[in-house]
Amino acid sequence: NGQFQSQVFDESIQMNIGKLSTLLIGAKVNNFNRQQVKVGGYMNASIRIWKNDRLYVFYERGFLPGFGKRLVRNDVASIQFIKVFGPK
Repeated sequence: NGQFQSQVFDESIQMNIGKLSTLLIGAKVNNFNRQQVKVGGYMNASIRIWKNDRLYVFYERGFLPGFGKRLVRNDVASIQFIKVFGPK
């Protein structure tokens, strides 16, 4: 896009929490048109429930190009439950 230049630098770390869950946390640095810098972050967790089922939780505070050629905050979250039927 000739109207703007956007660079995103991303770094994360994932940890096992016991045998049942994992946690991933990360940070993103957004550089927009070499003038505006914003820092966001994200978190992703996976938790085993019962024998084969999982609960996933995700949250991100990010930034997207918006009106006025500026970065605009963008928050995204989701919760998923995955049920497995039958033997595994």
